[in-house]
Amino acid sequence: AGGKSWQLSKNTFLGFDGLADLKSFSFNTVDGFVAGTGMNLSVKSGKAGRFTLAPSISYAFSRERLMWNITANMLYDPMHAGNIFIRAGSQSDEFSASGVNRLVNTVSSLFFRENIMRLYGSRYIIAGHRSDIANGLTLSLSGMYEKRDTLSNNTSFSFFRKERPWSPNIPDNPYATGGTEGYDYEPPVSHEHLSLTSSLTWTPRQRYRIANGAKIPADSDYPTFTLSWKHGYNHNSDFSGSYDLVSGEVSRTDRFGALNEFRWRIRAGGFVNSENVRLQDMYFFNTQTSPVLLNNYEDAFYLKPCYSVSTRKAFAEGHVSYTTPTLLLKRLPVLSRTLMRENISLSALWTPESGYYCETGYSLSEVFLVGTVGVYAGFTGTSFESAGIRVILRID
Repeated sequence: AGGKSWQLSKNTFLGFDGLADLKSFSFNTVDGFVAGTGMNLSVKSGKAGRFTLAPSISYAFSRERLMWNITANMLYDPMHAGNIFIRAGSQSDEFSASGVNRLVNTVSSLFFRENIMRLYGSRYIIAGHRSDIANGLTLSLSGMYEKRDTLSNNTSFSFFRKERPWSPNIPDNPYATGGTEGYDYEPPVSHEHLSLTSSLTWTPRQRYRIANGAKIPADSDYPTFTLSWKHGYNHNSDFSGSYDLVSGEVSRTDRFGALNEFRWRIRAGGFVNSENVRLQDMYFFNTQTSPVLLNNYEDAFYLKPCYSVSTRKAFAEGHVSYTTPTLLLKRLPVLSRTLMRENISLSALWTPESGYYCETGYSLSEVFLVGTVGVYAGFTGTSFESAGIRVILRID
């Protein structure tokens, strides 16, 4: 019931998530209660190569739909991180890649009758290849076909506030809701999607070590540069409409001693032929509206509603954070003896539709070793917009 692992032979391992896999249990207004399980088969090949096969299934009780996905990966060249993968499945998926934590949405829906997650039906197959073409230089290529369907709420269940109506399964986004100046109305519609994606990542003079015949990347004194290009097609009946998304990113993390850290990331890009971009293809910024979170988001905007900031044109964002064991509150006698660290951060974004927005924050991390408590303030242009507190628990 709780899962088990077996060593079938010298090079073959099998893991079963169990019949009562709590990680697969969730609730949302589209699927209702969801429960499932999965398996993982791993076979060593050669000295450091590996083949993995990971199928999983789950059942959406209110939607009365069996959902499944399967991932196969072959690490065939450990010295150059060469691997081939293929994924396929049929499930409900989120409009934004950053998304909402399923446990957070489950608690929010059942106890507070606030369903944050917005979903669409996805039947997909993805295949790709990744390999180092030189030390520190990695090329990733992938292709995807997806059948996207609109979904609606299928349950009215919750523990409390049962008289409160559920919000519709439409993202809180000006493109999807319409009526906002500067945004074209782009409601969710059923359609087919086909895309090709390439990504080139370069870390100059990247150090590495070799263990058991595999090269393991280490640190570098230089930033990491990433250039990505996505060519996509969308249409209800054929693939006559296309678009291109080009983006670039530069990031770096410096550690001073055991507890000091300075991290920054800059990302920018834009769409070509944006009239063919559907809601799922837009660039969504990572916005997290729940006051309690279970993920340690590095590049999130905490004061904007989920799915609320996206673009089908151009975009830019930057994130800077500094972590230290002693800054302000840690100088107090009571806190100075703890292992907590202090963090200050600044995040900013820009799109032609929404203009400039930034958030600044101060937080204490390693609170009771698992939590982060922070206060944040948001500004649109030079005008104050909002403030809030976020609690992040690293237990997911």
